Amino acid sequence: MNKLLIIICLSLFGNNLISQENIKLIYNTSTDKSILELEQLTRNDKLEYKKAIIKYNELEQNGKIILSSEEYKPIKMIIDNYENGVSLNQEEIIFAEKALKKYISITELLSK
Repeated sequence: MNKLLIIICLSLFGNNLISQENIKLIYNTSTDKSILELEQLTRNDKLEYKKAIIKYNELEQNGKIILSSEEYKPIKMIIDNYENGVSLNQEEIIFAEKALKKYISITELLSK
């Protein structure tokens, strides 16, 4: 009986662990993925690449953290909810306010 109960508990707990996504919202530095995406998006235009690298370095020197589009997506969702007036808890509001000042995606960098 005890073995059956343990097996059931482990299977339920194990399924819960597997189903949770690992989403990272806090970054201390710009990521390698952002540079790779920059290279990918500007691979056909060396002048655009050079301008983008200059912007990249300027933004980093000003304290911005540059992320790939994929890494920025979950952060952008919270920021969009904040800007659109969606009901957020206090922690999400504080995060969104800080993220607006701190993070930028590589696609935003290229569009500036």
